[in-house]
Amino acid sequence: PKNSSLQGKRSDFVGVSSFKIKSKKLNNSEFNLGYNYIINKDLDAFLRNGIVTKFDNDKNNLKVSYYKESKIGNSHYVDTKYKRKFDNNFNFSMGFRKNLQKNFTETNFIGTNYDSDCLKIELNLSKKFYFNQDIEPSNNLTFSIMLKPFGKPMSPDLTSFTESVF
Repeated sequence: PKNSSLQGKRSDFVGVSSFKIKSKKLNNSEFNLGYNYIINKDLDAFLRNGIVTKFDNDKNNLKVSYYKESKIGNSHYVDTKYKRKFDNNFNFSMGFRKNLQKNFTETNFIGTNYDSDCLKIELNLSKKFYFNQDIEPSNNLTFSIMLKPFGKPMSPDLTSFTESVF
């Protein structure tokens, strides 16, 4: 159909840039700053802008993202995640996502897990809020256990059964 973009000879432009700083003196710290965007094919409007900052070291991981979408309406979001690692294989994490245009928190979560070579146990509590009156908010409590395999998978050599003898 003529109203589809499938006949278009050009598409939107997508770009990414990033900046990274590493320091071994500060507990193997790493700081990342990234920017990504989508510009329409006529180069006259940004369809999406995003800034992502990350800070990592031996014990902490913090990620803060801001993005703005304007392809179908306008939306401004902030997404934050924090994770703390402890010495005894325990981790703690928390975060939220907020719609800045409506000044409304969409999701919150908090969780903890134990992660070893063979086992991972998680307990997470999350809450999803909705701005729409037709959809109910939800509270979720998740408990999971995952067994990890030891070593490499082994299989017997069955090539002698696949060879034909004439």
